[in-house]
Amino acid sequence: APDILICFAASIICIEKRVNGIIFAMIGGFVLDIIFANVLGFYTLQYFIGSVAMYYVASRSYTDSIFVTGIIAAIGVVAKEIVACTIVFFMDQSFSFVFVLLRYILPVALTSGLLALLTELFMKWIYSFKFMTRRATTEFLDNL
Repeated sequence: APDILICFAASIICIEKRVNGIIFAMIGGFVLDIIFANVLGFYTLQYFIGSVAMYYVASRSYTDSIFVTGIIAAIGVVAKEIVACTIVFFMDQSFSFVFVLLRYILPVALTSGLLALLTELFMKWIYSFKFMTRRATTEFLDNL
């Protein structure tokens, strides 16, 4: 199953080329921590590292191709899952990294990369509205 949070974070990062996607991913990871994790920070750290890796690649990308978003989302998934495997390793849990890589990480990275193509189109459509421009945001804040 693709990681929808990574897909939307990759789309935001690729469209804006700012840290808003990292903040979005961290808030999503924190919500996942509250709902599913036994400790706070498990998902937040994964999504933070994954989104920072995506931001690093996107900030060095000089093209706005939709395929770059798919590649960046796949990179984010791989980085996120490597962080998860590292956390599990330090918790003294036994697992086969090769099995996890082949059975889970690579398929999720591939499907997330493909889904990121659709989320990129959706986010570009959302960003085409006037209320999503920076000028509309600053006008709203000035009127408060």
